[in-house]
Amino acid sequence: MAHAVELLAEQIEGKTEKSWRDDPFTAQALLHGISHLLRHFAPVHKKGAPVPPAIKDAAGKMSSVNAKHFCSPEGFAHLMAFKLIGEIHDAVAQRVPGLIPGLWGVQIVFTAKPEMLALVGRDFGLTKKR
Repeated sequence: MAHAVELLAEQIEGKTEKSWRDDPFTAQALLHGISHLLRHFAPVHKKGAPVPPAIKDAAGKMSSVNAKHFCSPEGFAHLMAFKLIGEIHDAVAQRVPGLIPGLWGVQIVFTAKPEMLALVGRDFGLTKKR
């Protein structure tokens, strides 16, 4: 999947002659292209489809409002993306002098090696802005 997204990004950037990190049109084109790509190959989600047991178990430890959000594909994806975004920012902050890691100064437990997350952050342009 990552390679497919890379190929799509290269094709879109080649046609627009702009980087998705710098050009809003190119960024939106890539966002929509990734969505179309995944929709084409993903199984169709039907309303009322069963929630995976692991998600139900985790939701059982949450408030009812949070559990309802967590048990939807959109809510679950939001939480997972938010967590990864935080890890990428923290990994970059650990590598760039003067940046403070974590929202509260506490390091997040990384799901991937901090070095790899820092490279992802670099690719997203986080180190250029600092």
